[in-house]
Amino acid sequence: MSVLQTLQTLVGPELSATVADGGLEFERLEWMGDSVLDAIVIRQVVLSAEPEAALGELLVKHSHLVRDDTLIANAERLGLPYVGHSTPKDQHHRLGDSVEAWIGAGFVASGWTGASTIASMLVLPE
Repeated sequence: MSVLQTLQTLVGPELSATVADGGLEFERLEWMGDSVLDAIVIRQVVLSAEPEAALGELLVKHSHLVRDDTLIANAERLGLPYVGHSTPKDQHHRLGDSVEAWIGAGFVASGWTGASTIASMLVLPE
């Protein structure tokens, strides 16, 4: 099963269609996913950090994981499709937004568990 098929199974057909469409509801899912992703990554970074790690180290790790370049690279590596009706100029940026929208869709479908599962697939290092 591909990553995209797994995501579609996790969030269901209606939310999958919303992510693929790229419209207003996509933007809402993306906004929600951005916020949820911050919380998930902060939790993961803090829990996996060495006890003596300085706050500055944690901030750098967090920033690296949630920045657009990282999200885009992960989406490309996993073969996620471009979303919506974006222009070629916007497609690259929208790919990073789609990662956040999938996380938002996971949050809507299954709460923190769904969002964390999707974030683990798309963002967090193994």
